Amino acid sequence: MKYIFFVFLLGIIGIGVSGCDEDCTDETNIDCPNYDPCYGVEKHILDFSISGDEYLGYNPMICDTIFTGSSATFRANLSDAISYEWKVGTDTRVWTNQSFGLSFPIQDSTYLINNPIPVTLIVEYEPNTVCFPNDDGRDTITKYVHFRSQWQADYYGKWQGYLNDDENNPYTIRIEAFKVPSSVLFYRIRVYNLYNEGDSCYYEFNKAYGFREFISYDQTDPKGCVQGDSKYWIGNMRTLVNTSSAPETINMEWVDWRYKDNLTGPCCDTVRYTFKGERF
Repeated sequence: MKYIFFVFLLGIIGIGVSGCDEDCTDETNIDCPNYDPCYGVEKHILDFSISGDEYLGYNPMICDTIFTGSSATFRANLSDAISYEWKVGTDTRVWTNQSFGLSFPIQDSTYLINNPIPVTLIVEYEPNTVCFPNDDGRDTITKYVHFRSQWQADYYGKWQGYLNDDENNPYTIRIEAFKVPSSVLFYRIRVYNLYNEGDSCYYEFNKAYGFREFISYDQTDPKGCVQGDSKYWIGNMRTLVNTSSAPETINMEWVDWRYKDNLTGPCCDTVRYTFKGERF
C-alpha cells in the first residue's frame, strides 16, 4: 500500500514538472522548450576608429581628418580576432595588431591634402556558425584618412554664446591661426574676447592638436586683458566643435589661476569657465 502511494506521489510531481516546462517561454533559458541559442545574438560588424596625435596622455577625439605632418592612430573594434592585417595606401608594410600609429611626413602635405589615403583592415575571427551558417570568419573594411593644414581647423572663426550658461551676457569669441614668425609651417592659436573685453584681450596657445578640437596645458599670460593685468594665468583649455549638424556648435573649457587677495596675495585661486556657442 505504501508502495502504491509512493508511485502515485511521484506521478503527481512528474505532472507538475511537466506543466512547468510547458509554461516556460524564456527563449534564453536552456531548460525551456522554446530555448533559442541565437536569441538576441547579432553578427559583429567590423569597424575601426581613426584619431590624431596623443598629447601628454590625452586621448584625442575620433576623427577621420588629421593635420599634415602629424600622426594617426587606427584601432579595430574587434579585440579578440585571430589575426589583423592593416594596409595603408601604397605603403608595402603590413601591421598585425589591433591598433597601431603611423606618421605622415610634413613634406608630403601638398599631396596628402588633395589625396585622402585609404586604410584597409582585414580580420579573421572565430565564426558563430550556429547562428550565422554563412559566416566564413573573415571581414574587410576600408576607410579614408583626410588631411588638412593647421590653419584649416574647424574651430577657427567666430562663435556667439554664453559664459558659464549666463544667457543674459551673450558675446562673440573669435579663434584664429597665428603664424609662428620663425617657421613657414607651424601656427599658434589665438582666442580673442574670451571674457567679453574686446579683441584687444586675447590668449595665445602653442599648437593645434586636433582638427575639431584643441587642448593646451600651457599656463599663458593674458594679453591686453583688463581683468588680467599679468596677475593670473590661463591653462588646461580644451575646445571641441561639432560640425556634423546645423548650427555648428563649440564647447570651450579652461581654468584661471589667480593670485589671492585682490590679485596681489600668494598664488593661487582656481576659477573654472565654460563657453558654449554657435558659429556666428
